[in-house]
Formats: sequence, C-alpha cells, structure tokens
Amino acid sequence: MSWLANADIQPPTTLIAVLKYIGKYVSKPEKSSTSYTELQAKILPYTSDRAPLLSFVSKMLNKLISERDWSAQEVSHILLGLTVQDSSREVVTLFCRPDKEQQDQVTLEDGTAAPRRSPLQRYIDRVVDSPVRGLPEVWVFDWLTLWDWKLFRLRPRARARVINYYPKYDIFAFL
Repeated sequence: MSWLANADIQPPTTLIAVLKYIGKYVSKPEKSSTSYTELQAKILPYTSDRAPLLSFVSKMLNKLISERDWSAQEVSHILLGLTVQDSSREVVTLFCRPDKEQQDQVTLEDGTAAPRRSPLQRYIDRVVDSPVRGLPEVWVFDWLTLWDWKLFRLRPRARARVINYYPKYDIFAFL
C-alpha cells in the first residue's frame, strides 16, 4: 500500500479459470521486431563524434537488449559460450586475438570449474602433445571442424563442428 501498487490478486481456483488463463497467455501476440535499418536510423543522431564506431556499437547493443529482440540472458549465454539449447552439431568457439591476449577456457562440470586450453592453443601445441609421430600438416579449419583433439585423429563418423568465430579488432586503429 505504501507504494500505491495494484495489489488486486485473484488466483484462479477452478479448472476452467486456469485453462482460460493459460489460453489467454499463450495466444497473446508478440510485438513485431524493429528492423536493423530502423534501429540504425534511431541511433545515428545520438552517436559521438569523437569515437563514432564505439559509440554506435554500444548504443546498438543496448538498443537490441532494450527492445527485447535479444534477451539479456541470451546475450550472456552467447558471450560466455554457454549452450542455450541442444543441437545435432557441435560448436567450437574461436577467439582471434593476439597471442598475449589468448586466455584459457573455463569449463563448468559437476559444480567445479576447471581450466583447459582453448582450441587455438591446442592447435598450436598439437605437434608437441601428439603421441603419434609424423602427425600430418593440418589446417586450422580442419583441426577445429574435423579432428578429435584428445586422440589426434580424424573423427570418422561425426559431423563437422561449426566454428563460432569472434574477431578482436582494435577499434581505435580505425579512428
């Protein structure tokens, strides 16, 4: 009562009331999404002149989240590399950063966090780590999509992995 909120609560108590509520909720139409062109037109007048690329990208991401085209949870799952759904294809994330900025990945299994090398670092260390002498020359793309990194051989029946590629650009180099 102190914040004058509407506290009129009437729980549905009969089966018919519950079904009507569910039917009303499920049949509620979604708002249509705004196109990216329209979003850009809304954002461009407010971009900074000193750092236009950084300003535009940050405002665009904020607008996408605020418009609910991408939920904050979905964005955090994508950025953290967590699976949002099950898929018939395995996805491997490739961060293209300078060697000094490459970080180990952290896996969360059974409630414990364990560091492991990134797929790119495994590719770089493949000759040293391999128990197989005469490991053939392998392209990075083939290593990431087709090879079993623990056994150092091709995965015979598995479908090729999909590469989720994150380039890392120095945005101030473009200014």
